[in-house]
Amino acid sequence: MDQNQTTQGTNSTQPIQSPTPQPEASKTPIENPIKPASKFSVKAIIGIIIFLILAGGAAASFTVFRPQIMSLVSKPTPTPTVIPGLTRNPVSPTPDATANWKTYKIEGLSFKYPLDMEVFPCGMKGVDQILSVGIKKTGDNTTYCGIGGLPAIFTIGTNDEIMTIEEFLSKRTLNSTQTISPIQYKTINSFKIGFTTLSTEGGFSTQTHAFIDPSDDKLYYIISNSDWKNNESLLNQILSTLKFTDAQTVDTSSWKTYTNSAVGFEIKFPNKYPSPPSLPGGPGENIKATGTETDNHILFGTSSTDTFGIQVFPYIGSLNSLITTDKAKSIPPYDWEGKTTTVSSQQIKVALQNSLLITSNYKNSTELPFKAVFFVGKGYGFILNFSRNYTDNQITQILSTFRFD
Repeated sequence: MDQNQTTQGTNSTQPIQSPTPQPEASKTPIENPIKPASKFSVKAIIGIIIFLILAGGAAASFTVFRPQIMSLVSKPTPTPTVIPGLTRNPVSPTPDATANWKTYKIEGLSFKYPLDMEVFPCGMKGVDQILSVGIKKTGDNTTYCGIGGLPAIFTIGTNDEIMTIEEFLSKRTLNSTQTISPIQYKTINSFKIGFTTLSTEGGFSTQTHAFIDPSDDKLYYIISNSDWKNNESLLNQILSTLKFTDAQTVDTSSWKTYTNSAVGFEIKFPNKYPSPPSLPGGPGENIKATGTETDNHILFGTSSTDTFGIQVFPYIGSLNSLITTDKAKSIPPYDWEGKTTTVSSQQIKVALQNSLLITSNYKNSTELPFKAVFFVGKGYGFILNFSRNYTDNQITQILSTFRFD
């Protein structure tokens, strides 16, 4: 090839330098040892094919499972729920400080008090029926309850008259030198408790709490002595133990029994009442029942404020007519129909007999009402009457022991 010619396919006009002289060899032309590379190698082609197959499969899978994938993507990452106060090592509950305290029951109410204290009677109602009790330190010489000086730490009792918490607390003043703070309220163990502070001109003060048993509207009170500020925490602990006692918890099996062989019935009565029961008599008379009474008023107890009686007499009329008889009219308040009194009645059962529990009271009276139970059986009329202080629970206890032979 002529060295002065330009190489074909080259647009450069620069002269081509002369090659370095090579030793002469065979005259056979030598082929270019570097072969032009192919555009794609076999391995590359195979790789592309595999990639396309995999890509197609992935696209097909996405199309098939697209709803599930989108559902997972659309769901937010759940946030752990944090419960306030919940820890891996929960704190043990605070022990009940009153768990080992002593328990005392008074007129349908029970409460607990510390082991280093004692309860003593402050007032009596009838025979062996405590109206109020005091709580004092064991060994303390205090023997009275009240609002002067340093009597019992607390005085707990019941009120004979039906009244609201507000009415009771507003009457706590004894004279014009005393003042009462506005009534405040707190709730402890479902007890709604009202309380006030009674103060005198000399700076002496006591605190009174009052609450009501909703089952019979009986009001209870707790009076704290003049050191009430230092004993406030103790009082709240005692208040937390208050419970209304249930009639079902009273065991009547050991009570005394009156048996009437002539009519054919028996009834039990509390052991505090004398046995045998008595019958009405003149002044100074003490007539004892014999168990053969067929037309008498049998009396259980020794005081008009703590007693119950049974009127038993031949009778063949209806139950409703029983309350209009002369026997019924001989029992206070002498009107069980509601002509001159305010009455309410409730149908109950006594020894499987239909009976009426009637509450009657003088109109506009604020005292506890009278209660009596009327029923008929064995050709006799029966009227059980109770003194005013008897609660519905106590009446239920008495009635539960009545039996016909």
